[in-house]
Amino acid sequence: MSCAAQRPETVAIATPCIGLCSTTFGDLVCRGCKRYVHEIVGWNSFGDRERGIVVARLDLLRAEALRAHAAVSDGARLAEVAAMLRVAAMTPDVQAFEVLRRSAQRWTSLAQVGCRALAAPDAPVLIRDAIEAEFLRRSRAHFEHDFRVVLDS
Repeated sequence: MSCAAQRPETVAIATPCIGLCSTTFGDLVCRGCKRYVHEIVGWNSFGDRERGIVVARLDLLRAEALRAHAAVSDGARLAEVAAMLRVAAMTPDVQAFEVLRRSAQRWTSLAQVGCRALAAPDAPVLIRDAIEAEFLRRSRAHFEHDFRVVLDS
């Protein structure tokens, strides 16, 4: 499946920014939204095609990071929680990622959001943190591959 096919519908998005930008401190991959520094700088001049490419890559990496630590086990429950949190319609893996990112501290078990942990412990905050770390690792690896550079840790 191509990156462009990751979202089931077109989603108008002003920016993937989550307000935790680390590029101002010299990071070439933002620790918040995981975009490359030049994508952040150029975002307002990007057309729909360029923005779509960036969002598709981020969605793919989010889904891969989630699947490394958790799985969707109850799509109906996930959709219910996502609607409560006003998480946009997207693939179930990306939706699960966003639900955990926004609300992991509310839950005592992943089952409460329609997911299951792939390894113990079933602690939503710990799993969210592991998924975020995996997402950053994968984003940095893509940057290193795309630009043939090695990033400092």
